[in-house]
Amino acid sequence: ALIVNGAELRRQAGKDHHGAAAYARNVRDHLAKALKAPGGLEDTALDQWLDRFTPPGMPKFSELMYKMTGTSDAGQMVEIGRDMSRWRKGVLREH
Repeated sequence: ALIVNGAELRRQAGKDHHGAAAYARNVRDHLAKALKAPGGLEDTALDQWLDRFTPPGMPKFSELMYKMTGTSDAGQMVEIGRDMSRWRKGVLREH
């Protein structure tokens, strides 16, 4: 619900794509810290490093990042945000 509400507020403010990229970077930073990513990895290199942890049956993290940062559609942001959340929970074994 929080993602949906945030996406709707951003859509109304005309800032969809900015919020999507910021959300995706936040998720990536959280994962990098939790999984103890090697220092010096940034952006694409970090996305590719995270790809190694992809749970079975899920898209690679780099694919989710690409989709999230490339959309300005609120509905797509919500769907990709849900996928990123499932990815994070699967990797970190959160419930």
